[in-house]
Amino acid sequence: MARKNRAVNMDELKKKGFELEQQLNALIQNQLNSEDIARYAGIGSDLLAKRMHSVKEDVERLSLQYNFPTKNDVANLARLMIQIEEKIDSLEVQLNTVSRKIEHLNKKVNTLSDNKKQGIPSSRLQTKEGSVVLSRTPGEESKVMQLERWLHL
Repeated sequence: MARKNRAVNMDELKKKGFELEQQLNALIQNQLNSEDIARYAGIGSDLLAKRMHSVKEDVERLSLQYNFPTKNDVANLARLMIQIEEKIDSLEVQLNTVSRKIEHLNKKVNTLSDNKKQGIPSSRLQTKEGSVVLSRTPGEESKVMQLERWLHL
């Protein structure tokens, strides 16, 4: 019997708790819908925004006096670092391209000097306005590299 009374009391407590929760939610909702509350919240947020702005200005002044970076300084530095990384990557690509072209030219120069040592006449080499054509790939858009006459080839 005592267990039954406890179960009934618990059910009644749950119902009363649920009703009280509903009443509190309705009261809060009515208060939030009130224009006065909205007006006070707007005024409070305006005051808070002004205070935050003044704190930000104070931090800027102090950072100049004590020589420490601000949030904006760190953000600008991060942007600059990203730009530097991008430029370095671009330079690496260009350097690799130039390096490959130099290696290719060195191979061609060595081939031409070997041909000259072996006595292959230079009449077999194509010439154009004081230079020697080192590379011409048939069937593709040809990339022609020229070696100036100062190499005496």
